[in-house]
Amino acid sequence: MKSITRQGILPPHLPKILQSVDRDFILRQSTVYQVSLEGYDYGNEKIASLTLEQVGLKRVLFTQTKIQRLRFLDVEIKQCDLSGVEWEKSRHHKVVFQENRLLGAGLWETHFEDVLIYECNAERAMFSSAVFKKTRFEKCNLREASFEGADLSGVIFADCDLTRASFQGAKLNGTDFRTACIDAIRIDGKTLAGAIIAPLQTVQLIGLLGVQVKEPFE
Repeated sequence: MKSITRQGILPPHLPKILQSVDRDFILRQSTVYQVSLEGYDYGNEKIASLTLEQVGLKRVLFTQTKIQRLRFLDVEIKQCDLSGVEWEKSRHHKVVFQENRLLGAGLWETHFEDVLIYECNAERAMFSSAVFKKTRFEKCNLREASFEGADLSGVIFADCDLTRASFQGAKLNGTDFRTACIDAIRIDGKTLAGAIIAPLQTVQLIGLLGVQVKEPFE
């Protein structure tokens, strides 16, 4: 399977041919290797431990699933529904999330490394206290998402909608917001230190921080 790629992010390494398996295969195995899953519904499933390595997922429903120990390594997940999942403290390395729904997804304290999140609807998703390394969000709806306390150092938000998203207490060293919509984001001056913004976003952020801009002697 061929994944979309972006410079600086290692793409998933997937074999050209993946074995197709039945729906319950991942419910019987704690480690799943070199398989393809398409069109299955795992809604509301509760799984104690699951590792997916070199796996392709397409049009799979994970809505409201709760997985206590989840690990994705070399995974492409496309056109899947992850709305309302509880994947706390999961780990994702060399993963592409493409055209997925993550409405209200619970990804607290999750670790992302070499991850591309592309054209996903993650409105109200919870990324609180997550750690992101070499991660890029592109063309995503992140309205009202929570990144509170997250380490977003070096993350790029390319053409994303971050309206009313919360970044209180986050680390934003080198985080690039230049092409993102940042209307009414929740942030403070200390948190903003180190972030990269476009000139036109400066006045917008000053207003959010409660600073008034006036001409001399006005």
